[in-house]
Amino acid sequence: MGRTNELTTKKRAQIVILREQGLTLTSIASRFNVTHSCIIKTLKRYHDTGNFKSKARAGRPKVTTQRSDNRIHRYAKAYSFASASEISSEVFPTGVAPSVVTIRRRLCKQFHLTSHVPAKKPCLSPKNIRDCIAF
Repeated sequence: MGRTNELTTKKRAQIVILREQGLTLTSIASRFNVTHSCIIKTLKRYHDTGNFKSKARAGRPKVTTQRSDNRIHRYAKAYSFASASEISSEVFPTGVAPSVVTIRRRLCKQFHLTSHVPAKKPCLSPKNIRDCIAF
């Protein structure tokens, strides 16, 4: 069964206000285009907690802090051709360093920095060198 986007806090507040004004659950549900059970759960959550906010969800904590993310970003901006492993060894010389994949993910997704490889020019043959000099 698929999940839908959750209601905003503004819509939840409107639901509670409309219910306190005496509207029926089905009329509120049709007004917000949600199910009857969604209205019931929203009202129950409001009466239990007293606020309209969602509960905190579980999730894996980040390995890096905002400060270390900023250090990674500054180093990557200063040395644009540095690899993720070089950034890891320079920014975190001692202690526990995040993985290279984590550093690459921070640069790519958070700071929109992609990797760069220097352009490799072909070596000039002796004939090409002679032609350049003659030109």
